[in-house]
Amino acid sequence: MVMSARSVRHDLVSVGDATVDVFLKISDATVHCTLNRRACLLCLRYADKIPVEAITRVPAAGNAANNAVGSARLGLSVAAVTTLGDDKPGREIAAELRKNGVAMPYVTFDARRGTNYSTVLNFQGERTILVYHEPRTYRLPKIASAFWVYLTSMGKGWERIVPALLRYLKQSGTMLAFNPGTHQLRSKTSLLARLLKTTEVLLVNREEAALLLKRSPSLRPRALLEGLQSLGAKTVVITDGPAGCYALREGDAWTMPPFPLPGVERTGAGDAFSTGFLAALSYGTGIAEALRWGTANAGSVIQKIGPQEGLLTLPQMRSALRKYPKLTPRPLL
Repeated sequence: MVMSARSVRHDLVSVGDATVDVFLKISDATVHCTLNRRACLLCLRYADKIPVEAITRVPAAGNAANNAVGSARLGLSVAAVTTLGDDKPGREIAAELRKNGVAMPYVTFDARRGTNYSTVLNFQGERTILVYHEPRTYRLPKIASAFWVYLTSMGKGWERIVPALLRYLKQSGTMLAFNPGTHQLRSKTSLLARLLKTTEVLLVNREEAALLLKRSPSLRPRALLEGLQSLGAKTVVITDGPAGCYALREGDAWTMPPFPLPGVERTGAGDAFSTGFLAALSYGTGIAEALRWGTANAGSVIQKIGPQEGLLTLPQMRSALRKYPKLTPRPLL
């Protein structure tokens, strides 16, 4: 354990769906954007055969698995809460999690439904993801004590775990880091509001921030941060692709540029950032240094195909931070 002497079994428990990702690299496509450059369409010829230049298959992907694997590589004691299909892909995911040091007591297998799949279209270094969540009847298992619960993307019916999760957080004193997925962002129940009011760290990208607030993503970063904090989260972090990231905590706001690293494919950059950010807090850093950890981890991931190959170990993280000592967060006005 890395945070304190308080008796806990896990530094972090990652809750969410795991998937098998298949990456298709394509070049025979076009991108069309609106004037503000934030609403772009990937266009393929309709009813045609589109050539694929390369295929990469990644087991044990998805936001929760990416976070669990990345956190374990950074030296944290990590467990995953996820449901896998009782099939070959599900067993592959379980084996990959074990290989990376993720504890498995809360991983269950669904004999009726298969494993989740995502197809990732990689075009000019940016990704478009087609996500399929198998229907699940979600239940929160009895979780041992932990410093963090990292709640992230789940399919329809994810709300069923919220009452039990809120009770666990209250009784255990565990802190909640929330990185909402599509179904969570679009939730129309009051449970999302209750979760946000209990959230210690909210981690979203700029478009997700706008969706939560029902505002334009072109809103100033400080306004987006303050809007999200008004929903209840104590610390709010927004990633903004090549523009870097922003954070707000107790009235102090920062902005951080990315490290000058080449991008090959961007899938998992947000997960890598969140993982590095929370790991830094687990090791006792402040928010500003945690932004550097997140930036370093994301910068490493985008240099590889897939969300996990570039995830840093703790020695690699320290080495990456030493390379860019002058790239530090600055105040955000």
